[in-house]
Amino acid sequence: MPEEEVKEAKLIFAADGKFTAIVKGKKTEGPYKLNPAKKPKEITTTDDDGEAHDGIYKIAGDTLMLCMPKGDGAERPTEFAAKEGTKVVLVVLKREKT
Repeated sequence: MPEEEVKEAKLIFAADGKFTAIVKGKKTEGPYKLNPAKKPKEITTTDDDGEAHDGIYKIAGDTLMLCMPKGDGAERPTEFAAKEGTKVVLVVLKREKT
């Protein structure tokens, strides 16, 4: 994604188990579930179409790192890396100060 599009993207995880993603003006909402007992910690988001996406996450201070599958049939990543040719997206987010 071009840098200017990334800067405009927003991802919100609410305490009630719902997320909102706004990318390129398109809004996606749905539930998410965390499993912090797993190593690495697991997250599953479900999009507007009811499709589940199984990823991993880690939090350090105000930084959230997500590694999510990209495309149909992609499996949950096992490491925080998005190597060329894989169906994995690595995203590093900073908490917005309010």
